[in-house]
Amino acid sequence: MSLWYQARLRAKQAVDVRRYRRFTEYFGRFLAKPAYAPEAIRLGLYERQAAARGCLSQAEAESYPDSLRGTIGAEPAIVAARNRM
Repeated sequence: MSLWYQARLRAKQAVDVRRYRRFTEYFGRFLAKPAYAPEAIRLGLYERQAAARGCLSQAEAESYPDSLRGTIGAEPAIVAARNRM
């Protein structure tokens, strides 16, 4: 596997980790509000939060880039630019 492609897969991993962290944090903030409990149940947010945590765990794994083989990955320059913000 070329270094170029490895960099794209690592960039995709960074994108996915960031996305799933954002999801789990959002669910946590929403679910912490007692007034929203009925809506959280109706929308299945507890299950969605659990699924997002599972995805985050997978994305953080050292072996995650291997599971991305065959995809185009993500542009490393864009990930680097976001990290500087």
